Amino acid sequence: MTQLDIYKSLGEIDPKIIIAAAPENNRNYRQRKRWIGVGTAAGFAVLVVVVMLMLQSLQPSVISRPSYEAPSLPEGPYVGVAVSSDWQVYRDAKSLIEYADLILAGRVTDIGFQILDTRTALPADEQTPTYAKMLYTIYTVEVLESYQGDATDVIHVRIMGGMVGERTEEQLTLMESEGISGDGRGIPILEDYQKVQCRIGESYLFVLAAFETGVPTILNIDQSIYSLTEPTKENAVGQNPADYYGKKRDEYGYPLISAKDIIVEFGKKEWKEFYEKWKEGAFSALK
Repeated sequence: MTQLDIYKSLGEIDPKIIIAAAPENNRNYRQRKRWIGVGTAAGFAVLVVVVMLMLQSLQPSVISRPSYEAPSLPEGPYVGVAVSSDWQVYRDAKSLIEYADLILAGRVTDIGFQILDTRTALPADEQTPTYAKMLYTIYTVEVLESYQGDATDVIHVRIMGGMVGERTEEQLTLMESEGISGDGRGIPILEDYQKVQCRIGESYLFVLAAFETGVPTILNIDQSIYSLTEPTKENAVGQNPADYYGKKRDEYGYPLISAKDIIVEFGKKEWKEFYEKWKEGAFSALK
């Protein structure tokens, strides 16, 4: 059992529940407050502030992603794979680091495809039942900087599903050879595949989970892969407290975090060293 498995067995508290429980958001409280004396109201307001600060400090590091309408599938032989309900969204860069096993900056040098056993993340074999076979995309990554975990010079990263516009016939042939395309299904792709679809020669910050079997994989579809073309670009969801201001937000109101936010958590020195190398072109895409 990994740290992710342990956490998934625990409950979670939606920050919206805490916010909704605040007295100022309660209708009965708003009706009663006109009868409270000025001195009592002032004292009560101080108490509310203290309680809210205490509750905010108890907010979980992991939050639930709200339901959303799946994006339209691209043209071609593709079948959408819904995001796993087990994938959690982490409230900020610090929490993301806490639950990640590997964090590294690397350049994708190759892209391949494999049929893996979804129960073990190992290559499917004759004993693997059809229902447990799934097409995966496998990135070969040259490690340029390692921030957390034991990363070798080259690692592989697995992403559930295939890729859009990348050797389509090869993917279909592989599925057919493993007997998982006889029902006319197309290439399975994650509904938000753009967030984890990498390109050969380009560099990314990877935030990964490692399990007992299989190569590392993403923590979730929103917060695991960051293009290093613009390391300060905020493009991954974070927390949603009522008093969090000054950050760009996604369509659900969740503030966004960047590769810089994650690297800075390891120290300003690490960010300075990264940025100097970035300016020198160490992370630039190869032609």
